[in-house]
Amino acid sequence: MKKNTLFIYLLLVLGVFLPCCKYDKVESGCVDSTHSNNFPPLEALRQTSAMFNPKNSDEIIFIEYRSGEQSKLFVWNILNKEKRLLEIVNLPIYRADWGEDGWILLNTKEGNIWKIREDGSGLSQITFSNKDYNSLWVGKDSFVTEYRGTTPLLIMYDTEGIALDTFSNGPSGGGSYRQGRIIFGGAMGYQILFLKRDSLVEIPYGVTAKGASIAFIGENKVMRSDLLGIYIRNLSEAKDIQIHDACNSRYYSKPSFSPQRNQVLFEETTRTPVTDSVKYRLVLINPEGKEDALEIP
Repeated sequence: MKKNTLFIYLLLVLGVFLPCCKYDKVESGCVDSTHSNNFPPLEALRQTSAMFNPKNSDEIIFIEYRSGEQSKLFVWNILNKEKRLLEIVNLPIYRADWGEDGWILLNTKEGNIWKIREDGSGLSQITFSNKDYNSLWVGKDSFVTEYRGTTPLLIMYDTEGIALDTFSNGPSGGGSYRQGRIIFGGAMGYQILFLKRDSLVEIPYGVTAKGASIAFIGENKVMRSDLLGIYIRNLSEAKDIQIHDACNSRYYSKPSFSPQRNQVLFEETTRTPVTDSVKYRLVLINPEGKEDALEIP
């Protein structure tokens, strides 16, 4: 793969010139507030790292943390409200990633990747570097990880943990994959990594970002969340359309898109100014900004 980084605008990709950045803004009911410098105490239960089943939009996986307990991995059926535990023998996982072939990748805090079948069978460790983080499927039988060595790289593996390729460019903290591209949020704009040529394209945000989580919701369409709101963006245009409010007291992260439901699954974080405490919940948001909360016991 090439090792050079190409910082160019979308006009070189789609032939579109980007005029001055702009966005449409929704009326906000979310107000920034002052918090302590330390991250406040969490509620006793947290359900995080949620992701849709690529083959069944009525199912999601998530990691559950309860006070004083090891993290657990669950499957939740949105329709029948069934909650199913996948046995992971007390692995200290922080992220799970559901693939098209039924394998779920498990990211451990020690920097290794495990896998488990969606029916709970086949649990096995597939990387042993202690440096592989934030796995992302990039096909039915391959995924990439952030390899945190002396020189940060992206490494592509097959489902047996055999290294297939390396990339000099890439996201830090995850991204969203579609048709040979990974999109992720940079400091100043959308960044798109083209895997075939290991090149990076940067597209300015239509509004100043305060952190960014991004998911493809179409071939050239994305949904982005930050501390100012949730936006829809057609990458061939120069305009962010705000569909939902956000602020430092209520924001949304870790998106997972279901084309069947036409919804993005987010983790909502709410900070209460009076008690300076934090609560989490999982919500579904469609491209019009309509929100539906998932009440999982």
